Amino acid sequence: MKKLTLLLSAAVALAAGSSAMASQHSQDLIVDGTIQSVCTLTVGPQNVIALENNSWQTVADIAGACNNGSQHVRVTYLFTDFNDGDNFAKFKHNNAALNEFVGYKARVLTNAGVTPVIGNPYTNNQGNGVAYALQFEPQGSSANVAGNYTTQLTVSVMP
Repeated sequence: MKKLTLLLSAAVALAAGSSAMASQHSQDLIVDGTIQSVCTLTVGPQNVIALENNSWQTVADIAGACNNGSQHVRVTYLFTDFNDGDNFAKFKHNNAALNEFVGYKARVLTNAGVTPVIGNPYTNNQGNGVAYALQFEPQGSSANVAGNYTTQLTVSVMP
């Protein structure tokens, strides 16, 4: 009988040890991750254009891309008005002493062939990651002062 009692107490001790381990709970760990929203702008080769040639000329290819999962992005074009208040898109002669300007019209060619004329500022819904041709139609002539002219255009992209 003594032997049986010893065996029973060993079994009780073992059961007590098992129940101590069973009282620990398992827990699922849930970890969240984040990818920041990012938009990028790619400007293809910037071409020099002939200001006395009054036909549409490609200035650059513009592509906006955002990682938001949308098929479209908004690309905004803002033309410098050189602080003269008229808000027209134009080139200014590089000689600061001259007050010589050459105006231009602008448009964006979409892959559907639509050619909206750009106002200032102008926002275009473009395909996400798809390049669109930015074109200018200069309004210059040989009556303008010869030399180099510059304009500035700010392009930004948002989802």
